[in-house]
Formats: sequence, structure tokens, C-alpha cells
Amino acid sequence: MKDLPRSAQIVYGAASIFTALLCLYSMAQIGRDGSELPLLVRPLMAGVTGSLALALIGRILTEAVPPLPATLGDALVIILLALSISPDIRVWQAPAAWHEFLMLSEVGAVTAVIGYFGVVIWGLARRRHPPANRSLFYLLAPVLFNMLLGLGTDPLLAQLGGVMAFGGAGQDLAVVLGRALMLFLFNLVLFSGVGVMMDRRWTSDMRVLGLLLLVAIHASLGPLIADMISGAAARMMSAAYALLGIDMKDGQLRLGAAAISPASPIQRRKVIYLGKELESRN
Repeated sequence: MKDLPRSAQIVYGAASIFTALLCLYSMAQIGRDGSELPLLVRPLMAGVTGSLALALIGRILTEAVPPLPATLGDALVIILLALSISPDIRVWQAPAAWHEFLMLSEVGAVTAVIGYFGVVIWGLARRRHPPANRSLFYLLAPVLFNMLLGLGTDPLLAQLGGVMAFGGAGQDLAVVLGRALMLFLFNLVLFSGVGVMMDRRWTSDMRVLGLLLLVAIHASLGPLIADMISGAAARMMSAAYALLGIDMKDGQLRLGAAAISPASPIQRRKVIYLGKELESRN
């Protein structure tokens, strides 16, 4: 910044803020039918203004204009994020079909562009603009977000798990397999992608990959294990508790006298199970 006088820094800073806001405005207008901007112009305008804003910020932080390939890469990333906007997608809406993993709401796309600005500015503060090929890697960020939302979409997970098991798995097992694969891919791309974008490193350690796989499998089996001790299984456990002299009622366990006193003279007792009085003998 030493070669820029303070007045020039102020001008560059104001111009970068204005063009960045113009980029976000263009993004917000893409899904609106009543916008004054033509439909095809909106993504192009967002890409041009966004890349210009980053070029101006690069001029301030690195004392030089970023190279043309990097600037074109910025424009391409922003244009593709703009094209992913769908007016039918709502915020926090889980994907209902596979192609919706590539689609964003207006709020999601604007947030993704702001995040991209942050990543590039972080690199410029370290005196280097992320290369164009690594900038394109950022496009996986919205897909990762949709993958998190898709973890609750059992029909899609069952399809994915069925493909993994070659169609030989039941519904529950297919969902577990699909969820495990999606979680593993999410962890892998997130863990390795951050290193690629920030420090140009890709994780290839098999121990780390194995740990990510085990975490995904454990998280996927959690709901299935929880179901095993709920519903009908829980009612069966209530009956077993009753035979041991333990009353399970209102989610609480109460220990009866016959259970704690082997010499108890009580020969008959009544337990409550499923709203009916059952009789058991010692």
C-alpha cells in the first residue's frame, strides 16, 4: 500500500464497496420476475461487478492488480453461483431430487458469494490470490450445505444405499448406507477442500480417511440404534422389567420390595403393563 497515496486508497476502497454491493444486488434480482434487469444480464452483471470488486481490493492489499486468469476465475465462480439460484428453492429446504443438490435459494447464493469474497480477501491479505482452478473448488461449498440438508431425506438416501448394496439391502439398511456415504463425502470434501483452497494441500493420509469413514458410519448408525430401544422394543423391555419386580411408568423406573428383598413374604404382586393389570408369581 506504500505506492498508493491515502486519497487513492480511499477511492479504491469506496469503489470496491460499491461494486461489491452492486454484485449482491444483481444476485438478489436473479429470481425475481419483476426485476428491471434482463434475465441473462443479471448473472453476468454479478460476475463482472464481483470480480471487479475483488480486483480493486487486491490492488489495495497486494499493491498490484490480480492476474487476468484469477480475475476471470472470480467472475466465473460468481456467475455459476448466480445461475444456481432457483425461485422454487426456499431457505433450509431439503433437496427433494438429486438435481436440487446443485440449486440454491437467493439467500443461500448471496451468502455463498459473501463467503467467496471472504476466502479471496483472506488470500489477498497473505499476498496471493487463490489460483483460478482452486477458486472453482469453492463451488462445492453450496453442494456441501445441501448435503447436510439431504441427510434427512430418506427416499434419496435409500436410493443411494440401494445402489451401494446392488439392490440387496432393505429400506432401513439402505438408508444407513446412503447416509454413511453422504457423510463420508461431506467430511472428505470439507476437510480436504479447506486445505486445498487455503494452503494448497490435499489430505491423502489413510489414517485420516479411515477416521472420517468411521465417524460417518457411527453417525449413520445412531438413529438405527436409537430405534432399536424405542417403540415395540421399549414395550418388551417394560414387560421384562415387570418380571424382575421393577415398575416402568411415565419414563421412570421404580424398584419394588420383591426386587430388593429376596426373603420378602410377598408371593404375588401386580404390575402395570400397557394399561392392563398383569399378575406374576414368584
